[in-house]
Amino acid sequence: MTPVDLIRLALKTSGVEGIGQTPDSEDVNDCFILLNSILGKWSRQRYLVYNQIETVATTTGVESYTVGPMGDFNTPRPDKISAAYARMLPVINNSPFDFPLAVLSAYEDFAAIRMKQLQSFPVAIFYDSAFPMGLVHVYPVPNTTSFELHLVIKNTLSQFENLTVPISLPPEYTSALIWNLAVELRPLFGLPVDRSVLALASTSLEIIRNANFQPAQMGMPGGLPGSNSSWWPGHGIPNFGNII
Repeated sequence: MTPVDLIRLALKTSGVEGIGQTPDSEDVNDCFILLNSILGKWSRQRYLVYNQIETVATTTGVESYTVGPMGDFNTPRPDKISAAYARMLPVINNSPFDFPLAVLSAYEDFAAIRMKQLQSFPVAIFYDSAFPMGLVHVYPVPNTTSFELHLVIKNTLSQFENLTVPISLPPEYTSALIWNLAVELRPLFGLPVDRSVLALASTSLEIIRNANFQPAQMGMPGGLPGSNSSWWPGHGIPNFGNII
C-alpha cells in the first residue's frame, strides 16, 4: 500500500468521496499534508511508537552535547529522553561495564546544581529539547574520552516522502492511519463529526497502544523504606542544591 492508496480509502470511509469517485489532485495533496501531520503527532507519544532505539556519543570533556541530525548524537531530534546510561572505556575483553544515569525532567532541577563544571564520574543528564538541535547536559562533567553516553529515545515514525512510496509500518498502523485521517478529513471538507468514524479511529489507536505497551519495572525512590539510597526521591541523584 502507498500513501495515495491510503488517502483514497480515508476519503471513502470519511464520507467525503463516494464509491467510484476520483479525488482531484488538490484534495489528495491536502490529505497528504494531514497524513504526515498525523505521523508527526504520533511520533511524540510513546505508546504510538512501536519501539525505542539507542543513540551513542563518546565524551570529549565538555559539559553538553548536541542531539539531532549531524549533532554529537546523530539522530532525529527527540522530544525527550526515555533513559540513559554511561559505558566505561576502554571495553575490556568484550565485557562492557554500564551504569544508569538519572534523567532530570525539568530545567529547574538542572539549574539547582551549583557546581555544573565539576569533573568526575557522571551520574545524571538533563535534556534541553531545543529546536532544531537538542542539547544534553551531563553532570558531573565526564573526563575526556573515558565514557560512551547512551541515550534511549523513541524511534521516529518517518513521514512519507511522496504519494507513491511503499508504506513500511507494522500492519496495525494501516487501519489506524485510515480511520484517523478520516476523522481529520471531515472538518476539512465541512462535514460534522461522525461518531462511528471517531469510534473506529479510537479503537485502532488503542490496538497500537496495547501492542507497544512496555511498562518499566518500578523501583523504590530514595528515602523510602526498602531503599538503600539517600538520593533525591524521584530523580536518583544527590540533592545538588546542597553542593557548594
